[in-house]
Amino acid sequence: MMGKKFWKEEMDRKKAARIIVPLIIIVLIGMMWFIKNREPAAATAPIPAKVAQKVESPTPAATDTPVSETQEEVPTTPEVAEVEEPARIPMEYTVYDQQEFFSHNLPLLLDFGAAACGPCQTMKPDLTAFYEETYGKVTVRYADVWEDASRTGGLPAMVVPTQFFFYADGSPYQPSEEVAQKIYFYQYVYRDSGELALTSHQGILTKEQMYMIFEDMGAL
Repeated sequence: MMGKKFWKEEMDRKKAARIIVPLIIIVLIGMMWFIKNREPAAATAPIPAKVAQKVESPTPAATDTPVSETQEEVPTTPEVAEVEEPARIPMEYTVYDQQEFFSHNLPLLLDFGAAACGPCQTMKPDLTAFYEETYGKVTVRYADVWEDASRTGGLPAMVVPTQFFFYADGSPYQPSEEVAQKIYFYQYVYRDSGELALTSHQGILTKEQMYMIFEDMGAL
């Protein structure tokens, strides 16, 4: 009876072993499959959107020359239309126009000469140089009065060359004692009042003397 019971228990154990062992093997195989398939899944898992998103800086506008961060932008100079200077009023005139002579509010030098006058042509380069150098400060006018006597405007020109000098307001130049000692002037006065009417010089006048006279006026 005991042997039978033992044999039966032995058979039950073997039977249980045949059932348990395959179950264990199946479980182990399942675990191995799970582990094997889980690792690559973890390795290839997608990166979250916030991490995977590539942040690109805005593309700067294309320029011909790259500008460094420390380089300051050079301001462009606005185009300015060129303004032509008004043409100079010529030194020589053909029509006596006292109003035009004094319209510039400048002291005036009137020189009466002639193309056929030797002393006049000797003085002409100095007169021209003075005109060029003092333009805008002194009004210098010249006329050939042998060609047309009306160009004197009635001023007493007995000989050529003869020069007349006026302040900017049209009044006659009154030489200082210092200048009068170096340059000889002819002066005309009004018969009734005795007031100075005109101041002139006869003969060649050098550029240095012209400067002396108009510096004495305070024009230069």
